[in-house]
Amino acid sequence: MLAKILLDWIKDKIKTKEQKHKEATFTKKVEKIDGFLDLYSDPYKNYLKFLTFEDWPKTYFEIEKKEKM
Repeated sequence: MLAKILLDWIKDKIKTKEQKHKEATFTKKVEKIDGFLDLYSDPYKNYLKFLTFEDWPKTYFEIEKKEKM
């Protein structure tokens, strides 16, 4: 997208405008643990995490391996 608009912005064809600060939202920094899927929680919530964290931090889950005796 930047490559498409950069030339117009340099030529001053695109004007900047300030955001509406009262409508702005904030979030926390995304960390690796945010990609953890709790297999006992809502499957739809896990699906949304899978879509959201596709690039980084990815999604993962843990299972307990039982050893055979």
